[in-house]
Amino acid sequence: MTSYREALAGLNENQRKAVETIDGPVLVIAGPGTGKTQLLTTRIAHILATTDTLPENILCLTFTDSAAQTMQERLSGLIGQAAYDVTISTYHAFGSDLIKRFPEYFTDQAELEPADDLTIDRIFREIIQQLPYSNPLKYSEAYLEDIKTVVSDAKRALLAPSDLKNIANDNLKFIQAANPIIRESLRGVARIDKKAIPLFAELLTKLDSRFRGNDGSEVEETYVSLSKLFIESLEEAVAAAEESGKTTSLTAWKNAWLAKDENGDFIADGQRTNQKIIAAAEIYEQYLIELKARGLFDYDDMILRAVHALETNHDLKYTLQEQYQYILLDEFQDTNEAQLRIVQLLTDNPVNEGRPNVLAVGDDDQAIYAFQGANYSHMLQFKEMYRDVVVIPLTENYRSHPDILHTARGIAEQIEERLHHHFPAIEKVLTAKAKNLPKEAIIERREAQSDVMQYAWVTRRIRELIEQGIEPEEIAVLAPKHRHLEPLVPFLTQENIPVRYEKRENVLDDPAVNQLLRMAELTLALAKGEHVRANSLWPQVLSFGFWQLPTSTIWRLSWQTVDSREDWTNELLKDEKLRPIALFFIRLSQLSDAETLETMLDYLIGTHALKLNEPDVPAFKSPYYEHYFGELDTRDTIHETPKDNEALTTEEEKLNADFWSTLNNLIVLRARLREYHTDGDEHLTLRHFVEFVQAHRDADIKILNTNPYASGTNAVQLMTAYKAKGMEFKVVFIIETNDEAWGSKARNIGARIVLPPNLQYISYAGTTEDERLRLLYVAVTRAKHQLYLVGYTQNFAGKTMTRLKYLNETPNEAGEIISPLLPEGKQTVLPAEDGVPEPTTELAAYWQQRHETALKNADMQALLMDRLKNFRLSATHISDFVDFMHCGPQSFFLLRILNFPQAPRPDLQYGNAMHETLEWIHTYAKLNGRLPTLDAAHQTLAQRLETKRLTELDFRLFLERGKDALAAYLEQRAHTIAPENIVEYSFRNEGVFIGDAHLGGKIDKLIVNRQTKEITIVDYKTGRSHTRWLREYNLHKNRQQLYFYKALVEGSHTFAGYKVVDAYLEFVEPDEHGKIQELHLDYKEEEYQHVRKLAEAIWHRIMTLDLPDTTTYTQDLKGIEAFEADLVEKDRD
Repeated sequence: MTSYREALAGLNENQRKAVETIDGPVLVIAGPGTGKTQLLTTRIAHILATTDTLPENILCLTFTDSAAQTMQERLSGLIGQAAYDVTISTYHAFGSDLIKRFPEYFTDQAELEPADDLTIDRIFREIIQQLPYSNPLKYSEAYLEDIKTVVSDAKRALLAPSDLKNIANDNLKFIQAANPIIRESLRGVARIDKKAIPLFAELLTKLDSRFRGNDGSEVEETYVSLSKLFIESLEEAVAAAEESGKTTSLTAWKNAWLAKDENGDFIADGQRTNQKIIAAAEIYEQYLIELKARGLFDYDDMILRAVHALETNHDLKYTLQEQYQYILLDEFQDTNEAQLRIVQLLTDNPVNEGRPNVLAVGDDDQAIYAFQGANYSHMLQFKEMYRDVVVIPLTENYRSHPDILHTARGIAEQIEERLHHHFPAIEKVLTAKAKNLPKEAIIERREAQSDVMQYAWVTRRIRELIEQGIEPEEIAVLAPKHRHLEPLVPFLTQENIPVRYEKRENVLDDPAVNQLLRMAELTLALAKGEHVRANSLWPQVLSFGFWQLPTSTIWRLSWQTVDSREDWTNELLKDEKLRPIALFFIRLSQLSDAETLETMLDYLIGTHALKLNEPDVPAFKSPYYEHYFGELDTRDTIHETPKDNEALTTEEEKLNADFWSTLNNLIVLRARLREYHTDGDEHLTLRHFVEFVQAHRDADIKILNTNPYASGTNAVQLMTAYKAKGMEFKVVFIIETNDEAWGSKARNIGARIVLPPNLQYISYAGTTEDERLRLLYVAVTRAKHQLYLVGYTQNFAGKTMTRLKYLNETPNEAGEIISPLLPEGKQTVLPAEDGVPEPTTELAAYWQQRHETALKNADMQALLMDRLKNFRLSATHISDFVDFMHCGPQSFFLLRILNFPQAPRPDLQYGNAMHETLEWIHTYAKLNGRLPTLDAAHQTLAQRLETKRLTELDFRLFLERGKDALAAYLEQRAHTIAPENIVEYSFRNEGVFIGDAHLGGKIDKLIVNRQTKEITIVDYKTGRSHTRWLREYNLHKNRQQLYFYKALVEGSHTFAGYKVVDAYLEFVEPDEHGKIQELHLDYKEEEYQHVRKLAEAIWHRIMTLDLPDTTTYTQDLKGIEAFEADLVEKDRD
């Protein structure tokens, strides 16, 4: 055990200063590898050795349990068992501990238990399910994560639901009061030019007179009113325009602050935004009620309850201030507002005279958790919170080679906002002090020709390093996101390189486990009589390799079900070879409620045969087990644990490892299920199993298998740079070193709940340039003496990648690409070439792959071509083919060509029911010469919804929504329901062609003028109304559909000689003002021709069974438009 004196003697000058300066506030700016943990533990030992302070009078707060444990262990090495009397805790654990220690201050909360992530997700889902359909956040599968984020952000900013409501209501009052002024002032503004400057200046004068200092705000002064921000920003824009004579600032202000109403007048933007905030606040409020009713609290509550108790109980605060005479704060750059408030409350005792004994350690250059609410400026605020703060930099690095630090410095110096800029006397240049490192560091910038070659080169280099004697656990591969790491796993696996990767350790990502889950889902669907769901699962299950079914058999079966309109189960029972499989699942479905989970899994795995209760069919044994585990049949259930194996062949060892990997994952799943399902009176069944897994998938929560057998500890570490913070490795590979991954071209997913300007401070605004640089800096500084920066020039699909601008790479006179950021002699970008083939996809990672692969077989192509003889290209087909965000070419092939069924979404079922009801209304009017009553329309809608097999809750909500829509529609659109109109007209047999593309499809309504031979196309739409064509994918798709319908009508034989004079979307549900809207197509010949060419291009792709890769396109409208353009261009070639 190292003594405290030895530890103190081993410190450098600044470390020692930070240790010995125990009186008053100290801020330590500690760069990576500068020994902050050693500093903290030695400081604690120094306090105990040089003062009368007891261990229990010292508090150290950090961010992770592992960091707290490491610190406690190091401290015990210095002072022995007394280390465990020092409070070393995370902020959240500190809050939880307060409740246990002082239950009298938490009388209504002392018995609460922490809620896990799955329970929290379920509570939010249950609240949202019960919302009325009119709630702006009702349809919130899309909103769910954003709602959780808003609630968490509000908690961390110490905002209650009432605070959010007050702010949003205040904003709405301002918007309502300001709109008449804005309409009047800007009514004459058609475009923003120099003539508009006086009008905006006049608007400023009127708003300033009306609202400045008199906005009627009910919000506390701590929050900035929307009126203040609105007027001040307008003031700046007008001043800039008047000074420069240019209107750029006014245009920018208009884009940021204004919208247009239904009449085209300018109004203040934000009406719907603030309504959503109020809705989110109500969900937040209900969430708190639900937590309390269930005796639970969430992660954020651990700190918030502590804050509240300290703020409202001064005796508790003084007790803790008296106890914790010395406070140490680790990773201070990562604190959020609530955590900072804890620190303030523990240190604001007047007796300290603004100089409490508190030390904060942090590094703003490593502040990478802004997306979690962290705010590195708290380090600067620390200096302002206290008097005469001593600021100490730690710049002696004990981890990395000088060349690594040289590279890191080049990155850090590009960061604009750096803390030491506020402290003129402080420098942050790291100097290398590490011992026992090689004299020469290896730093290589490598560039492959493709992403696949990048993975192959990295794999080969890792193999070489391991063969040279470097332990796998000393090698790390880092990237900004998991999607960059996942493709590398099969390359490493193919080379038998041990890998430790969180995503790989997720039980739910195990392909073999997923196959069992699909079979379990099929069993339950049959048990519940959910034939539509079962139909969607049958092609997946039958595609698993262990059934050994020819692909052609599955294709033919799918087409038979379509042609006969039979369920898949019935078709299977008719086939002599497939009948035993159907009977197997039918029998399992009959047993699913009665038998235990273990027994059902044994049947599904195939360790036990199942009697089918059919006289002519023998007991059936699932081929799953035999297929994957062969003769290794000494273990026959999932209850056993691994045993030592005697001499096995290499093949047997691999087989054995695969067996135990799957077996361990199943054991973990069952154990987690038992932990969660605490009702001891009910045995676990297959239903519990499937529901538990589905809940995790819905919530995007991993179930990790941390068993060392599942992933050895001595393994190559794959992780994001975020996860790697605080770690160090001899060798670091930074992959995807392109601007698309690490730089400004990296994609950010925008929030669907936008905060109003005066609430945006509580939320993460998106990754900034400085944050990207900090993340790269963290990645580089994990390396001790080998660093590989590996990228590629284009991905496998041919998309050219952009060089990472932070490396400042340019060609020299010799034509070599040079990065001046790297050390001398290591600046040349070298090729990364390797002949390792692309590995095959891991076991059944995608069941669809076998069907796509079959396209290369001539016999299978012939089978498909026979089926394609009757194919007609519809508007929906075009949308599905190009919309790779939701479908795309590969899924199109499965759904539209192979006709594999898909479980319909409830919202689509509602849309179909509304279409059918509107068709019935038109037919009724045509037959009876009058409109049906509203009650009759409602009854028809209910009948149509009943056929959609919705849940009881969905049925009730959609019926309520549909009734309101029909009431508005019949009131406002009765004049459009005329006998001469044609509804739901099919063009399948109209012989419509564009080139050699044979078209088909239905149109909702045709308004036909037989005298003038003119036709108007009407396309019904449910959902949100639009009054203008915005640049968003749904409207892009709808425009193309209208153009396609024009081609259908004008190319048909029935309407030969007719001309389409108008086409519009009719939104059959009223907008927020209660109006049924139309959105007419502003016809453009260029767009029409594009749709025609696109239809031809897609037809040719389908007929030649050519399914293009879409992974290179951005997941947005811009990416889809680029894909369409490529399809048309390549078809022309």
